[in-house]
Amino acid sequence: MAFRIQIRRDTAANWAINNPVLLQAEMGYETDTNKAKFGNGVDPWNDLEYFPNASATGSGSPIDTFFSGTLVGTGITGLNFTGSGVSTVTDTDGVTTVTITGGTGGGGSGTSGTSGTSGSSGTSGSSGSSGSSGTSGSSGTSGSSGTSGSSGTSGSSGSSGTSGTSGSSGTSGSSGTSGSSGSSGVTGPAGTSGLNGDRYQTTSSDYFTLGVSGGITGGTGLSYTPAQEILIAYNYLNYQTSTVITYDTNTGFFTFEQPLSLDCVSGTLS
Repeated sequence: MAFRIQIRRDTAANWAINNPVLLQAEMGYETDTNKAKFGNGVDPWNDLEYFPNASATGSGSPIDTFFSGTLVGTGITGLNFTGSGVSTVTDTDGVTTVTITGGTGGGGSGTSGTSGTSGSSGTSGSSGSSGSSGTSGSSGTSGSSGTSGSSGTSGSSGSSGTSGTSGSSGTSGSSGTSGSSGSSGVTGPAGTSGLNGDRYQTTSSDYFTLGVSGGITGGTGLSYTPAQEILIAYNYLNYQTSTVITYDTNTGFFTFEQPLSLDCVSGTLS
Protein backbone atom coordinates (compact mmCIF):
# COMPACT_ATOMS: atom_id res chain seq x y z
CA MET A 1 0.00 0.00 0.00
CA ALA A 2 1.37 3.45 -0.98
CA PHE A 3 1.33 6.32 1.53
CA ARG A 4 1.07 10.02 0.73
CA ILE A 5 2.49 12.57 3.15
CA GLN A 6 1.47 16.24 3.33
CA ILE A 7 3.48 18.85 5.26
CA ARG A 8 2.04 21.79 7.23
CA ARG A 9 0.96 24.57 4.84
CA ASP A 10 -0.84 27.92 4.85
CA THR A 11 -0.63 31.37 3.29
CA ALA A 12 2.20 33.70 4.30
CA ALA A 13 -0.27 36.06 6.02
CA ASN A 14 -1.79 33.27 8.16
CA TRP A 15 1.68 31.95 9.11
CA ALA A 16 2.63 35.48 10.27
CA ILE A 17 -0.61 35.95 12.25
CA ASN A 18 -0.56 32.54 13.99
CA ASN A 19 3.27 32.62 14.43
CA PRO A 20 3.60 28.99 15.68
CA VAL A 21 6.73 27.28 17.04
CA LEU A 22 7.63 24.39 14.71
CA LEU A 23 9.22 21.25 16.14
CA GLN A 24 12.88 20.46 15.46
CA ALA A 25 13.19 19.83 11.64
CA GLU A 26 9.39 20.26 11.15
CA MET A 27 8.68 21.96 7.80
CA GLY A 28 6.18 24.75 7.12
CA TYR A 29 5.21 25.73 3.55
CA GLU A 30 3.74 29.03 2.27
CA THR A 31 1.21 28.16 -0.45
CA ASP A 32 1.15 31.62 -2.03
CA THR A 33 4.96 32.29 -2.12
CA ASN A 34 6.37 28.71 -2.55
CA LYS A 35 8.72 29.43 0.38
CA ALA A 36 9.44 27.10 3.27
CA LYS A 37 10.89 27.19 6.78
CA PHE A 38 12.21 24.49 9.13
CA GLY A 39 11.55 24.67 12.85
CA ASN A 40 14.09 24.36 15.67
CA GLY A 41 11.62 23.74 18.51
CA VAL A 42 12.39 27.15 20.06
CA ASP A 43 11.88 30.15 17.74
CA PRO A 44 8.40 31.16 16.46
CA TRP A 45 7.66 31.26 12.73
CA ASN A 46 8.37 35.00 12.28
CA ASP A 47 11.92 34.58 13.71
CA LEU A 48 12.89 31.64 11.43
CA GLU A 49 14.86 32.06 8.14
CA TYR A 50 13.36 30.80 4.86
CA PHE A 51 14.93 27.70 3.32
CA PRO A 52 16.88 28.03 1.11
CA ASN A 53 18.05 31.55 2.11
CA ALA A 54 15.44 34.10 0.95
CA SER A 55 18.21 36.44 -0.28
CA ALA A 56 18.85 34.20 -3.30
CA THR A 57 17.60 35.76 -6.58
CA GLY A 58 16.17 34.27 -9.76
CA SER A 59 12.88 33.55 -11.49
CA GLY A 60 12.86 29.75 -11.04
CA SER A 61 11.25 27.63 -8.35
CA PRO A 62 12.93 27.07 -4.95
CA ILE A 63 15.65 24.35 -5.09
CA ASP A 64 15.60 21.50 -2.60
CA THR A 65 18.64 19.87 -0.99
CA PHE A 66 20.40 17.23 -3.15
CA PHE A 67 23.30 14.83 -2.72
CA SER A 68 26.57 15.18 -4.67
CA GLY A 69 26.24 14.31 -8.39
CA THR A 70 22.44 14.74 -8.47
CA LEU A 71 21.02 16.54 -11.54
CA VAL A 72 19.12 19.60 -10.27
CA GLY A 73 17.50 20.62 -13.57
CA THR A 74 18.08 21.74 -17.15
CA GLY A 75 17.50 25.06 -18.92
CA ILE A 76 17.80 27.03 -15.66
CA THR A 77 19.03 30.63 -16.10
CA GLY A 78 19.81 33.49 -13.78
CA LEU A 79 21.30 31.40 -10.94
CA ASN A 80 23.51 33.21 -8.44
CA PHE A 81 25.63 31.04 -6.10
CA THR A 82 27.28 32.78 -3.13
CA GLY A 83 28.74 31.74 0.18
CA SER A 84 32.05 30.61 1.62
CA GLY A 85 31.34 26.98 0.68
CA VAL A 86 31.08 27.57 -3.13
CA SER A 87 34.50 26.90 -4.66
CA THR A 88 33.84 26.60 -8.46
CA VAL A 89 30.93 27.00 -10.87
CA THR A 90 31.37 25.53 -14.42
CA ASP A 91 29.05 25.19 -17.39
CA THR A 92 29.64 22.41 -19.94
CA ASP A 93 27.14 21.60 -22.71
CA GLY A 94 24.35 23.42 -20.84
CA VAL A 95 25.04 21.56 -17.56
CA THR A 96 26.01 23.82 -14.64
CA THR A 97 28.27 22.21 -12.05
CA VAL A 98 28.60 23.82 -8.61
CA THR A 99 31.39 22.63 -6.34
CA ILE A 100 30.72 23.21 -2.65
CA THR A 101 33.51 22.45 -0.19
CA GLY A 102 31.36 22.68 2.91
CA GLY A 103 29.77 25.63 4.57
CA THR A 104 30.38 27.16 7.90
CA GLY A 105 28.12 25.87 10.64
CA GLY A 106 25.53 28.30 11.94
CA GLY A 107 24.73 26.93 15.36
CA GLY A 108 23.50 29.42 17.96
CA SER A 109 25.54 30.50 20.95
CA GLY A 110 25.60 28.14 23.92
CA THR A 111 23.99 29.06 27.21
CA SER A 112 26.01 31.16 29.64
CA GLY A 113 27.92 29.30 32.33
CA THR A 114 26.97 29.65 35.98
CA SER A 115 28.58 32.44 37.95
CA GLY A 116 31.60 31.56 40.09
CA THR A 117 31.45 31.70 43.88
CA SER A 118 32.38 34.96 45.58
CA GLY A 119 35.91 35.29 46.96
CA SER A 120 36.52 35.40 50.71
CA SER A 121 36.51 38.79 52.39
CA GLY A 122 39.89 40.42 53.12
CA THR A 123 41.14 40.97 56.65
CA SER A 124 40.19 44.20 58.39
CA GLY A 125 42.85 46.94 58.57
CA SER A 126 44.37 47.93 61.93
CA SER A 127 42.70 50.76 63.81
CA GLY A 128 44.42 54.18 63.74
CA SER A 129 45.92 55.61 66.92
CA SER A 130 43.79 58.03 68.98
CA GLY A 131 44.62 61.73 68.75
CA SER A 132 46.10 63.49 71.78
CA SER A 133 43.71 65.34 74.13
CA GLY A 134 43.73 69.17 74.10
CA THR A 135 44.95 71.11 77.15
CA SER A 136 42.35 72.38 79.68
CA GLY A 137 41.73 76.16 79.86
CA SER A 138 42.76 78.03 83.03
CA SER A 139 40.09 78.73 85.69
CA GLY A 140 38.97 82.36 86.19
CA THR A 141 39.61 84.15 89.51
CA SER A 142 36.77 84.43 92.12
CA GLY A 143 35.24 87.89 92.76
CA SER A 144 35.67 89.49 96.22
CA SER A 145 32.68 89.36 98.71
CA GLY A 146 30.82 92.71 99.42
CA THR A 147 30.67 94.23 102.92
CA SER A 148 27.48 93.76 105.10
CA GLY A 149 25.22 96.88 105.56
CA SER A 150 24.55 98.35 109.03
CA SER A 151 21.20 97.57 110.84
CA GLY A 152 18.50 100.36 110.91
CA THR A 153 17.07 101.80 114.15
CA SER A 154 13.60 100.61 115.44
CA GLY A 155 10.59 102.96 114.78
CA SER A 156 8.40 104.40 117.59
CA SER A 157 5.00 102.71 118.45
CA GLY A 158 1.84 104.26 116.85
CA SER A 159 -1.15 105.59 118.85
CA SER A 160 -4.32 103.41 119.38
CA GLY A 161 -7.15 103.78 116.83
CA THR A 162 -10.69 104.99 117.60
CA SER A 163 -13.52 102.47 118.36
CA GLY A 164 -15.51 101.21 115.38
CA THR A 165 -19.26 101.83 114.75
CA SER A 166 -21.93 99.29 115.85
CA GLY A 167 -22.79 96.49 113.42
CA SER A 168 -26.11 96.40 111.48
CA SER A 169 -29.07 94.29 112.72
CA GLY A 170 -29.32 90.63 111.68
CA THR A 171 -31.89 89.38 109.05
CA SER A 172 -35.28 87.91 110.14
CA GLY A 173 -35.64 84.12 110.54
CA SER A 174 -37.42 82.03 107.82
CA SER A 175 -41.17 81.27 108.07
CA GLY A 176 -42.39 77.87 109.37
CA THR A 177 -43.75 75.18 107.03
CA SER A 178 -47.50 75.12 106.20
CA GLY A 179 -49.75 72.55 107.86
CA SER A 180 -51.06 69.54 105.90
CA SER A 181 -54.33 69.90 103.90
CA GLY A 182 -57.56 68.45 105.29
CA SER A 183 -59.21 65.41 103.67
CA SER A 184 -61.63 65.94 100.73
CA GLY A 185 -65.37 65.87 101.34
CA VAL A 186 -67.62 63.10 99.96
CA THR A 187 -68.71 63.31 96.32
CA GLY A 188 -72.26 64.56 95.70
CA PRO A 189 -74.84 62.53 93.70
CA ALA A 190 -74.66 62.59 89.88
CA GLY A 191 -77.04 64.94 88.06
CA THR A 192 -79.73 63.65 85.67
CA SER A 193 -78.80 63.22 82.00
CA GLY A 194 -79.73 66.05 79.64
CA LEU A 195 -82.19 65.66 76.79
CA ASN A 196 -80.94 64.15 73.54
CA GLY A 197 -80.31 66.84 70.89
CA ASP A 198 -81.39 66.66 67.25
CA ARG A 199 -79.08 64.70 64.90
CA TYR A 200 -78.54 65.68 61.27
CA GLN A 201 -75.08 64.45 60.20
CA THR A 202 -74.89 61.16 58.28
CA THR A 203 -73.05 59.41 55.42
CA SER A 204 -74.27 57.56 52.32
CA SER A 205 -72.73 54.97 49.96
CA ASP A 206 -75.16 55.84 47.12
CA TYR A 207 -73.89 57.35 43.82
CA PHE A 208 -75.33 60.75 42.92
CA THR A 209 -74.53 63.37 40.26
CA LEU A 210 -74.10 66.80 41.89
CA GLY A 211 -76.06 69.71 40.41
CA VAL A 212 -79.53 68.10 40.17
CA SER A 213 -82.44 67.12 42.45
CA GLY A 214 -82.83 63.52 43.56
CA GLY A 215 -82.68 61.18 46.49
CA ILE A 216 -80.09 59.19 48.50
CA THR A 217 -80.18 56.85 51.50
CA GLY A 218 -78.44 58.03 54.67
CA GLY A 219 -78.70 57.25 58.38
CA THR A 220 -81.96 56.49 60.22
CA GLY A 221 -83.41 58.37 63.20
CA LEU A 222 -82.32 61.84 62.01
CA SER A 223 -84.30 65.06 62.64
CA TYR A 224 -84.77 66.34 59.06
CA THR A 225 -88.19 67.77 58.15
CA PRO A 226 -89.45 69.12 54.81
CA ALA A 227 -88.25 72.62 53.79
CA GLN A 228 -85.00 72.32 55.83
CA GLU A 229 -81.71 72.85 54.00
CA ILE A 230 -79.37 69.90 53.54
CA LEU A 231 -75.66 69.99 52.62
CA ILE A 232 -74.64 67.10 50.33
CA ALA A 233 -70.80 66.96 50.10
CA TYR A 234 -68.24 64.57 48.56
CA ASN A 235 -65.35 66.69 49.88
CA TYR A 236 -64.66 70.38 50.44
CA LEU A 237 -64.32 70.96 46.69
CA ASN A 238 -67.47 69.05 45.59
CA TYR A 239 -70.80 69.82 47.31
CA GLN A 240 -74.31 71.33 46.92
CA THR A 241 -77.02 72.68 49.23
CA SER A 242 -80.70 71.77 48.57
CA THR A 243 -84.12 71.90 50.28
CA VAL A 244 -85.44 68.63 51.83
CA ILE A 245 -88.68 67.39 50.26
CA THR A 246 -89.13 64.16 52.30
CA TYR A 247 -87.16 62.12 54.84
CA ASP A 248 -88.04 58.62 56.18
CA THR A 249 -86.56 58.16 59.69
CA ASN A 250 -87.01 54.37 59.48
CA THR A 251 -85.24 53.82 56.12
CA GLY A 252 -83.04 56.94 56.09
CA PHE A 253 -84.10 57.87 52.48
CA PHE A 254 -83.98 61.61 51.52
CA THR A 255 -85.52 63.41 48.59
CA PHE A 256 -84.45 66.98 47.82
CA GLU A 257 -84.91 69.75 45.24
CA GLN A 258 -82.56 71.39 42.72
CA PRO A 259 -79.46 72.81 44.45
CA LEU A 260 -79.61 76.23 46.08
CA SER A 261 -75.80 76.46 45.67
CA LEU A 262 -73.25 74.25 43.91
CA ASP A 263 -69.46 73.87 43.94
CA CYS A 264 -68.08 70.83 42.13
CA VAL A 265 -66.21 69.34 39.20
CA SER A 266 -68.12 67.31 36.61
CA GLY A 267 -68.79 63.64 37.20
CA THR A 268 -70.72 61.19 39.35
CA LEU A 269 -69.49 60.96 42.95
CA SER A 270 -70.21 58.60 45.87
